[in-house]
Amino acid sequence: MNVFQKAWKRLLEAGSFYRYLLVGVGTSLLDFSLFSLLSVGFDLPVIPSNITSTIITVCVSYWINQHFVFQAKGFSWASFFSFAGLTLFTGMVLQSAIIWAIVHGLPALGLGLSLSLLKPAAKIVAMGTGAVCNYLGYRFIFTRNK
Repeated sequence: MNVFQKAWKRLLEAGSFYRYLLVGVGTSLLDFSLFSLLSVGFDLPVIPSNITSTIITVCVSYWINQHFVFQAKGFSWASFFSFAGLTLFTGMVLQSAIIWAIVHGLPALGLGLSLSLLKPAAKIVAMGTGAVCNYLGYRFIFTRNK
């Protein structure tokens, strides 16, 4: 068994929390990169940028969380819609509200922050909040039928 296979085996044997953290970093980077590209690179409004990055990331995240993080067997429409509903709520509603509040609230305080820095910073705060909510919900979704 080579080094990669040994590392993979150890990762599969690790608890779901550690796998969630690893996958969470990857999907968070995808979400953050897409959001930054759209909101800063293309100067699109923050809410549509967040919704677009969230939808794309949800599609990738469901499969990875089902098969790798929680090692759920088989496909279930119930788990898909539960996952998508939770993730889309935290990603589009909760995160968008946090991003909007930061992007529009902090400049109103007269802090003189650059929007090109403030938008990604707001996304990071929103993603952290969403990650905690998502993990708690995903544990229920993917382990309730075990």
